[in-house]
Amino acid sequence: MGKKLIVVLIIALGFHGYGQVNFEKGYFVTMGGEKTECLIKNIDWKDNPKEFIYKQTVEGEEQTESITRVKEFVINGISKYIKATVKMDRSSESIEKLTEDKNPNFKEETVFLKQLVEGKASLYRYEDGNLRRFFYQVNEGEIQPLVYKKYKSEQRYQNRTILAVVKNNHYKQQIWSDLKCGDLSLKDAENAEYRTNSLIKYFVKYNSCVDPNFVLKRNTTQKDAFHITIRPGVNFSSLSVDNSRNNLRDIDFGGNTSFRIGAEIEYVLPFNNNKWSLFLEPTFQSYKAEKFITYFQSSLLTIQTNVTADYTSVEFPFGVRHYFFLNDTSKLFVDGGLVIFDASIDSIIDFEDDRGMDLEIDGGETGSNFFVGFGYNFQNTYSVEARYGFGRELLGPFSGLSSSYNTFSLVFGYTIF
Repeated sequence: MGKKLIVVLIIALGFHGYGQVNFEKGYFVTMGGEKTECLIKNIDWKDNPKEFIYKQTVEGEEQTESITRVKEFVINGISKYIKATVKMDRSSESIEKLTEDKNPNFKEETVFLKQLVEGKASLYRYEDGNLRRFFYQVNEGEIQPLVYKKYKSEQRYQNRTILAVVKNNHYKQQIWSDLKCGDLSLKDAENAEYRTNSLIKYFVKYNSCVDPNFVLKRNTTQKDAFHITIRPGVNFSSLSVDNSRNNLRDIDFGGNTSFRIGAEIEYVLPFNNNKWSLFLEPTFQSYKAEKFITYFQSSLLTIQTNVTADYTSVEFPFGVRHYFFLNDTSKLFVDGGLVIFDASIDSIIDFEDDRGMDLEIDGGETGSNFFVGFGYNFQNTYSVEARYGFGRELLGPFSGLSSSYNTFSLVFGYTIF
């Protein structure tokens, strides 16, 4: 019943979640220079968009504008995208696809660039899948690529020649040459990495140097990406053992209620308005139960015995979570994943009669299992979740035996930071 309930709720929340992206105040400017104040659907794009959805009013009809008609669009205080025809290098950074050519393979493309820094020197970013490229503009001049490329080159190593992965870091020469100011040194340019936060830092320092009134207008860096949450709760677990050689020795231990405690490390992904995250939650859990079974039966003899299951472990669930924001303080979430490892602690299925073979539960041999859950979070601090763990195999090394360990959990959370 618990399993079916969670599946139904997850499906319902999944459909509901499509309507959870907010429409924010903003504007767009057409190629003809016409500015339209509106509400823009804030998807917090990971990949740079080619179009966007907007409404004239809160209750208005959704409409779509694209790069063919718009030269810029802005979500107030959040993001700004500029249409530009730029030199784009789409060279792969996968090691197996690298070439020995250090020069970028530029081709002209018309794209929306995300503006990261706006000032005397502006910084832009373009993303498409695993591709990430940065561009810059000085004094409203031409938008140019910051040149960076990985390639292979022959290098001498321990008296032999190898093909090593090296980098064309020409962008460092560009920013040192074009963005000079008293507060910046050659070392600042040399230390600038081809990453969002590092380049933002350099451009902010330059703009602040040439313009004392410079203010970074948008929140362009990810904050509070990691969270640690203490998660105590209650497990409602069941265990059954199937003996393919003797049906008499099948054991259904039934349900058991026990305490569990976990510590979750969550990483919030830097796109889609913090709606997605990854988490790992080492969790202590246990299960104890007894069952009186008929171990052997014939016309002359019946042997009955008591069997005890004692299973204690630290499991390591790894999963993905999606949030549905209700308001500024409340949000629902669904998650799912896999218990990637289970370290059992002195765990055994023990037969009271010495003729029964005791079954030691080895953490290295227990199987992985999937889990799903849904929950509620308040003020990014307090949470409650209902989670269902599908059947886990505990008796992998034993031929002819199989088991299924299922858990329904009610978990409470307190986020430390």
